[in-house]
Amino acid sequence: MAFPSRCAALSAGMMVAAGLGWLSFSGSPAVSAQAPDAASAAPKAPVAAAAAPSTAPPSGEYTQGAMQVADLLASLNKLDSDGKPIPQKMGFEIPEQAINEYLAYSLRNKPRPGIASVTVSLLPKNELTATVEIDFNSVTQWNPEILPEPLRTLLSGRRTMKVNAHFESGNGTFTFTLKDAHGPDGKPLDNQLMMTLLQAIGEHQPESYNAGKPISLPFGLKRVWTGKQSVMGET
Repeated sequence: MAFPSRCAALSAGMMVAAGLGWLSFSGSPAVSAQAPDAASAAPKAPVAAAAAPSTAPPSGEYTQGAMQVADLLASLNKLDSDGKPIPQKMGFEIPEQAINEYLAYSLRNKPRPGIASVTVSLLPKNELTATVEIDFNSVTQWNPEILPEPLRTLLSGRRTMKVNAHFESGNGTFTFTLKDAHGPDGKPLDNQLMMTLLQAIGEHQPESYNAGKPISLPFGLKRVWTGKQSVMGET
């Protein structure tokens, strides 16, 4: 079963959560939306096929895709806060474009320590690419020695990094594996250094997580997985 289209959007954030910050997916939406009641969260008709993804970068505005994610988060957060058991297993799917629209909207309205922007590209079999703009001035304030001397000029201010990763999810947890990373000059970056950066960013988020360890999924989720330009999940 799939959620209706306005509620078809949560599990994407779990991928980003693994190494790039929860970005509001583990709690309330960046800007509060009116939460649907419990009845509206019940599975209904399958979600209609997603429109062709836009090639334009997300604007950060409250678009249809951002609204879908915010509505679902508000609904699930309400159910979770009320302590009501989910009546039956639920499944959902959300397109990549909606995820990126919500990420842009969330970061614009609720900035995250060390992260300026994030976009994700989703591939089958739990593979993903994330393009992350990191605020290295913040990161080096936390730990002035985190970067090796030869990279301190390159990795200063806001710089865009590209990360390729794989994840596994089951039994209510999510585990992230970094495959490779590239710096703002397009050259490969040492994986250990990238993991150190991701862990530092994770530790400074309000939720404080370790990107190198299993992360608990919120809202009673049991697992998440990816298709081509989409992510699915179930409770």
